[in-house]
Amino acid sequence: MADSPPTGTAEMKAGGSDVIGGCLLSIKCLRLRLGGCSLARPVTQPAEVPTVMAEGEANAEVESEEAPAQTKGVHENLAEAVATAVPASSQGSLVADVADNRDESTADKPSENTDDQATAGDNQRRPVGYNRRSVFAALGSNSRGKLLLVFSSLNEWTFSLMTSPGVCERLEQSHRLCDRLRIMLEERANVERSYAASLERLARKAKEAVVTPDAARPGSETALSAFEGYIGSVMHRAEQSRQLAGDLAGEVVPSLGGTLKQHGQVYQRIRVDGMKLAASLQEQYRLHDETVLRYDDAAQRADHLMRDLAADTTHDPSSRLRLAVTAAEAARLTSGCEEDYRKAVLKVNTERQRFVAHMDIIMDALQDMEVKRERCFKDALRKTLVYDAAWIRNVEYDLNQAIPGAEAVDPEGDTGQFARDRYARRAEAIKGGQSLHPSKERPDPPGESNGSAGEKSREATVSQYDEFIESVWSGAAAPDDSKELVDGLRDYTVRMELLAKTCGVALDLADQQMDGETAGQIAGVSLRISAVKEDGKRHSLMQELYYHPIWSRVLIWEDILLWAIADSCMDEQKKRAGWPEGDAADKPYMVSISNFGEILLHYGVQANNGRDLVVRCIARMEEPLGRGALDDVKATLLNSLAIAEVKEAQPATTPPSEEEKAGGKEEEKDKCENAHTSNDAAREDVFA
Repeated sequence: MADSPPTGTAEMKAGGSDVIGGCLLSIKCLRLRLGGCSLARPVTQPAEVPTVMAEGEANAEVESEEAPAQTKGVHENLAEAVATAVPASSQGSLVADVADNRDESTADKPSENTDDQATAGDNQRRPVGYNRRSVFAALGSNSRGKLLLVFSSLNEWTFSLMTSPGVCERLEQSHRLCDRLRIMLEERANVERSYAASLERLARKAKEAVVTPDAARPGSETALSAFEGYIGSVMHRAEQSRQLAGDLAGEVVPSLGGTLKQHGQVYQRIRVDGMKLAASLQEQYRLHDETVLRYDDAAQRADHLMRDLAADTTHDPSSRLRLAVTAAEAARLTSGCEEDYRKAVLKVNTERQRFVAHMDIIMDALQDMEVKRERCFKDALRKTLVYDAAWIRNVEYDLNQAIPGAEAVDPEGDTGQFARDRYARRAEAIKGGQSLHPSKERPDPPGESNGSAGEKSREATVSQYDEFIESVWSGAAAPDDSKELVDGLRDYTVRMELLAKTCGVALDLADQQMDGETAGQIAGVSLRISAVKEDGKRHSLMQELYYHPIWSRVLIWEDILLWAIADSCMDEQKKRAGWPEGDAADKPYMVSISNFGEILLHYGVQANNGRDLVVRCIARMEEPLGRGALDDVKATLLNSLAIAEVKEAQPATTPPSEEEKAGGKEEEKDKCENAHTSNDAAREDVFA
């Protein structure tokens, strides 16, 4: 057969029918297997596979008709594998509809349009047929570029989840809005602090420049009162601005900043995960594209070799055998590329499903962060508005307090009052021979400039007065012409009247000078000195001084109590410092925190008013010392008031005096009245 020239198909068949026929059959089957690669469109009827044969080979056509029946099992298995990997109804199929890339109209192929319009359920049940003509034959010579274009468009659709302009703009806008609010509130807090400092400095300068001792003279009371009220409103506004700044910087800004910081960290982690997912999916797409190109090259080479074999007319058995073997190797290589392509399809779809699943989680996380960020924005803005409203209400309250003072300014009345006071002072000065302007203070003598010298002089004067009073009181060393006076002083009634008048003069001076120390000492002594009068009843010095007007002054009682509290505190320090103790005989005659309640009630002050006085004075003393610093003193004072109140409710008796015992008077005790007069004759309570 090899020596005879080729005369036709029959001779070729006769010489190498077994080898060439088997090769052609395998090539036909391979071409049918490679008939399509569209994974998105199911094909109910396999499309015709064009075969290229040499002229005169009619029997080859008959053999080609048997090839699909022999390769049907392999064809269905591959189609089922691809259909399982990528459902036909999936919107994200790896290969798009190639009809969109061709210049053919949809009207030219109604059967394919009918198949494309099948329901999703039918697509999932049908196996996906491989119609290689739908991809490679349609792509033509420019198959590489068009195929990359198809997959590039699919990648853009897939990555739209990450690069969607709407999502990115929404996230950026929300984050930028919260950050701008945070920055604005921080600057607002700084502005409020500066505003408060400026207001305080302005009010302080105005008060120092205007409210002076000279400006506080009578005649401008209403104007000064209005001005001080306005300064007070400015100071309160500064305080409220400082409070607003503290609220914004301490409560609103940290919550916003913490939320933004936390969301920023979470967003960075999400971004890293998304980039990893996108890079992994892109890598699978790249490997898939390379596999498709290798598959295309191998299939085209196998087709070319098979066409060359079919068109060979040399009838040279050796050359045809070599060509058939080469075509078979190319076909086998194409089969391997087809298997690689199937694996690439499975990997891409698996990675894409993983990408979509993770993107759903990422989108849920971003949505949750967006909702929380807007909630934080809402809470921060609402708190800010609440603080602003509180600031406005406080400012309005201060203005309402300052407006009546401004309305009460009376220019005519202030001027007239100033003129009347001026002329009254001038008339009094002229009448008394005094000057309108106070004279300068007389300087101390050179010998008394030292403090110790002045103290010694005062002690000598007090000692001289004590000796005089003692001599008058006892009658010792009295002159002869004063015997009658001394004898009169021996009467206790006369002594009581003399002592009462002397204390009355001292109380008058204390009343003029608002001397609470002297008044307190006299009040303490008045409860311890008593005498029996002609009616046989015992009268105390307190009853003689009960109606003095000084006891009607609330400020005097406040000063007496403050002196008692101060003496108590100073006694503790004296004990700690080791000071010499005073005369123990003087302690019962001094006002202290232990007997203040008794003295207060004896002079007609009600117990409730006394307790109010104690609370008020303790609060006044605690301002520089701090709250709770005088709780023990307060408890002692209230306890003394309670004890004195109980004693006042019970009638008391006093023992006879030493003079009555020495004079041989009756040993029977005299019943006496209470320390103060009855309710009918009692002085009206000034605290009531």
